[in-house]
Amino acid sequence: MNQIASKIKIKLYTLLILSTFVVLFSAIAPHFAPNDPLEINFDRVLEVSSSDFILGTDQLGRCLYSRLLHGARATLGTAFLMIFGMSIIGIALGSVAGFRGGRSDSVIMRIGDVLLAFPEVVFVIVIVGMLGAGALNTIFALSLIWWVKYSRITRVMVQRERNSDYVHIARMSGASNIRIFTHYILPNILPMLVVQISLNIGTIIIALAGFSFLGLGVQPPIPEWGNMLSEARIYIQTAPYMMIYPGLAIFITVLLFNYLGETLRGVLTPR
Repeated sequence: MNQIASKIKIKLYTLLILSTFVVLFSAIAPHFAPNDPLEINFDRVLEVSSSDFILGTDQLGRCLYSRLLHGARATLGTAFLMIFGMSIIGIALGSVAGFRGGRSDSVIMRIGDVLLAFPEVVFVIVIVGMLGAGALNTIFALSLIWWVKYSRITRVMVQRERNSDYVHIARMSGASNIRIFTHYILPNILPMLVVQISLNIGTIIIALAGFSFLGLGVQPPIPEWGNMLSEARIYIQTAPYMMIYPGLAIFITVLLFNYLGETLRGVLTPR
């Protein structure tokens, strides 16, 4: 049993190190780019791998390797910005609904029901259509509907913990509501929330890349893995490598964070 637990911890530490490396590297990756990702060179259009361009060039002669490195920061940066915003809003509102109950619970949950009544893709397209295409507007539109998922999960966990014996004992000892929540309830639900957030990172990366592919996210010429796929789709027969590289980058990154989430779930919530 101890050997199994040790193996799981080693796997978790390895995944945490790899994930941290990916996040940190995405922040500084543009400094390792050998060429300007926006520089157009019509003499080197659709060139395969060479000493000048490690991964070749795109339809405008731009360095794919440099664009891939710059795209890492855009892709992961928007994903983590979104998950930070929507998790904070969702957890805060879910905590209020679950802890206070009554009218607060009804109002917050009914707002969530209204937002969930809209198909996610249609909702985002409508919001971005009104506000204009762009990364921030797409993040806003997705956060506007995805916070409901976190609020519902948080609400259920807070309601369960609120009725626990240790909370009743804390109330009888004279602890305030704020102290009960911050010192007793939050520490008990935090591991499950961390697991839920880590499991959603990959989904968010795919969603943002998908909306960039549709032209609603990060706008060209700024390199981002989703819009790189969008630009490459018409060259899939003549230059398939243009889709392979950003596609692999998305696949490997999402796989890493999904595996991390599954491992965290096994460690933090063994039941």
